[in-house]
Amino acid sequence: MAQKIVGLDLGTHSVKAVLISSGLRGAQVLETCEQVLEDPPKNLTAALHAAVEVGIGLLRQKGWHEHALGLVLPGQVGSYRVLNFPFGDARRIAQVVAFEADGQFAVPLEQLEYDHIVVSSSRSSGKALVVAIKRELVEELSAVFKAAEIDLKLMTLAPIAVAQALAGAPVPELPSTEEDAPEQPAAALVIDMGHRLTQMLAMGSKGPLTARVVRRGSYQITRAVAKALGCDTQTAEAAKLRDATAPHAGLDARAQGLPMTAAVGSALEPLLREIEHTRMWLRTEHGREVSVVRLLGGGSQLNGLDVYLQEHLELPVERAAPSEGKGLRKLGARDWTTACAALGGAMGAARRPLIQLYADTTVEGEGGGWVIERLPAVAAIGLAILAAGSLDTIARLGALEAEEQAYRNELATLSQKLFDEEVTSEEDIKARLDTGSGQDLTKLITERGAVEVLAVIAKASRPAGPKPAAAGDGSLVMPGAPVASDGTMAGPRDPAGRLVNPDGSPMTATDPATGAPLSPTVDDGEEAAAAPADADAGITWEDELHVQYIEIRENKIKLKAAANWTSAKERLKRKLSAITCINDVLDGGRVLDQNDRKVFEIEIDHDCYVRPLEVET
Repeated sequence: MAQKIVGLDLGTHSVKAVLISSGLRGAQVLETCEQVLEDPPKNLTAALHAAVEVGIGLLRQKGWHEHALGLVLPGQVGSYRVLNFPFGDARRIAQVVAFEADGQFAVPLEQLEYDHIVVSSSRSSGKALVVAIKRELVEELSAVFKAAEIDLKLMTLAPIAVAQALAGAPVPELPSTEEDAPEQPAAALVIDMGHRLTQMLAMGSKGPLTARVVRRGSYQITRAVAKALGCDTQTAEAAKLRDATAPHAGLDARAQGLPMTAAVGSALEPLLREIEHTRMWLRTEHGREVSVVRLLGGGSQLNGLDVYLQEHLELPVERAAPSEGKGLRKLGARDWTTACAALGGAMGAARRPLIQLYADTTVEGEGGGWVIERLPAVAAIGLAILAAGSLDTIARLGALEAEEQAYRNELATLSQKLFDEEVTSEEDIKARLDTGSGQDLTKLITERGAVEVLAVIAKASRPAGPKPAAAGDGSLVMPGAPVASDGTMAGPRDPAGRLVNPDGSPMTATDPATGAPLSPTVDDGEEAAAAPADADAGITWEDELHVQYIEIRENKIKLKAAANWTSAKERLKRKLSAITCINDVLDGGRVLDQNDRKVFEIEIDHDCYVRPLEVET
């Protein structure tokens, strides 16, 4: 008898659901639906909670809450690692994968739910893709759906669900090169471009190979269009969907010159670099060469995106879609651009999933009386379980011994190449390495995260151009201003000691390069009349800007600074707003006068820095 199953994809911008009927003859699609989140939160945790609420409401509205559920989470809440093994047997890999995965993630393995899939194997080696997610998030979500009386069968991540839906799609072979050149296996790169995230999935002929998530999506294009048109993001989103196009050779000259087209091209460049980095990573770390790019996701519907990528990547670019056959029927003429992950979630719940991050361990019984009545049978079963456990323990120990011996053989081979003799003990290897001298490789590791954000803020706060020379009285000498023989600024002064022109008017120096007036330095620290008037001028040396306090948190930055002029606040806000990963620069309050200085605060909404596994529960 066929069973109805729902796949629910919790996106950061919309929730997608697919209803299938699964039986002995395979699965067939019955219906699909999608609901956009109203004003989705920027924080991933808040957005996920909002998506859960909308998803449960959508299931109840469609009457699908009574069916089994395959839940698909955003790819960013998980971590992905590819582990290498000196053997290719899938069972042996399953027995030791926990030992290899320990220490590979940002948090201890006991705090994670994880699963793996063997992505390549031979008699002498194997690779496994390990996917992990915080256990507390799994427990929280399972409790929510249990309270809603929804039968949760599967919990997986979007890239894996996409791989489940696209399984069996052919991977084009690479064009032949030299006759003697070794043949390199090909891979299809699936790019799922969402609202705030882009998920990249490498697919081989037998299934997924690896996955990574990039924090860029169609929202960055919307922001670029908003800045180019000088409008809010809602208006820019409508304009993007209606008129925007990615620049490419086939576009007419008039469209190429439009501000919106230029903004779209600029916003796509960081994503293009990430795709190129992914290709290099697959080539060097996995020995795979990308032969085709396949597009998915709402962001991929941007006009001309496929042509743009094809021109820059020099690869064929096509739309990704599941194919009928192999147990999947009645796909019809549906557009699977956004619903592919939801379909994969439903298929994974209907059959053996590629990755399962949830296991319901609760068992409903009749109480202790059931055990007492059937004690002899339970004892027999217990003995069988103990025997099976002993056999499994023996198998695990055998696998570990085989793995250790394989590593010893590999170490002997490598040390023979490096030291001209086999060195297999830890003490001998350390002694050999200590005799050599070289650069400390740890110093080559680039600081990432909050440090990079601090560098960006510091750059925006730094004055442009060379620093003016200091006069004899310690003040800055403006370009074009008269200087006395003792190094101080020369000229008549008013009773307050400020420089004036011969007719008594306030003195203003000019920039020799542009002729623009510059504000003179005054001895008493009062604000001069000729403060920089251009809002795009940024911070100048005459501002003497000093950042007193900065707090960098996920999605939020607070900054307190002091300067000579009130206008420095607006000029700094303008410079910060131009940074790509900054969403909004907010006014932290009014400017205060403290010790003849203007003190102000600024709050910044951003997506420049997010901690690994940033989901909070």
